[in-house]
Parts: sequence; structure tokens; C-alpha cells
Amino acid sequence: MVRMKRSRWVVRAALFVSGLVFGLSLSGRSTPERTPSIKTLLENGKVLVSEVAYEKEASRPTHVRQNDQVIVFLDDAHYEVVYPDGKKETRTRKAGDVIWHSRGETAPNLTNTGEIAYRTIVVNLK
Repeated sequence: MVRMKRSRWVVRAALFVSGLVFGLSLSGRSTPERTPSIKTLLENGKVLVSEVAYEKEASRPTHVRQNDQVIVFLDDAHYEVVYPDGKKETRTRKAGDVIWHSRGETAPNLTNTGEIAYRTIVVNLK
């Protein structure tokens, strides 16, 4: 009887340890997805102005633009866009470049593929 209890305990302990080792090995394989950091600079009834910082490999998901937007690049940027249909493009912007996006557009997935972080100012017109 004591031998049977001891063998059950050993089996349970072995299963626990093997599960722990397996779980740790899986967790080491995945890297957390980096997302851009967003800092609100000004918000009122007419605009929302944000600074968006894209660290190396930071990724923004696809979404529908809720407002017209003006985007000003504060730093040189190298990034990849992936459209909902799977089409990919690599883009380069220079510090000081300004772009426009209209409300209702589908914003593609965007990933910073450059060697360094870059920042933008996003002005959302309400």
C-alpha cells in the first residue's frame, strides 16, 4: 500500500515536471508582439493629436480609419505594409514627410522593418 502511494506520487511529480519543462520550452519560442506606443498631445472637440512611436519590429494591426488624418514623420522611417489581400509593400519616409489619409480607408498592417525606431505625429480631424 505504501509502495502504491509512493509510485502514484512519483508518477504525478514526473508528469508535473515534464509539463513544466514543455511549457517553458514553448514560451521561449514565442516573442511578444510589439505595438507602437501612443501618447496623446492634444485633444479637443476638433482634433486629436498623438505622437506614435514605432520601436524596431513594432507592428500596427489593420483597421478602418475613423477620421481624416494628417501624419507627419519626425524621423526617417522604413516599414512594410501588408494589405488585407496579402499584398506587401516596403516604404521609406524621410523626417518631415507629410501624408494624408481619408476617413473610412482601411489602414493596412504596418511593421517597422528599419534598424531603429521612428516617430510620427498623427492629427485626427474630428
